[in-house]
Amino acid sequence: MSWKKKRIRKTGSLTDLQKKTWQAIIECERIIIDDGKDYSKLQAIHALNSSVKAFISLKEITEFEQRLTALEEKVNQSENEKTY
Repeated sequence: MSWKKKRIRKTGSLTDLQKKTWQAIIECERIIIDDGKDYSKLQAIHALNSSVKAFISLKEITEFEQRLTALEEKVNQSENEKTY
């Protein structure tokens, strides 16, 4: 087995990605508060901004996915009731 194949990770879920994005947000906040270097703070603020945008998008996608699943279940349920 090649080195590349060993390093390939399984695809994560949206929930996993949300958790990792939230951890990145917390780490950015820690750097902004604790690190005294202006350049590090600037980089952390930029990373925080990007992470928050990604987190909001993931949250919206997750909520839309849940709503869509609920609607599909209702449609399937009503179709099953009509056939009887």
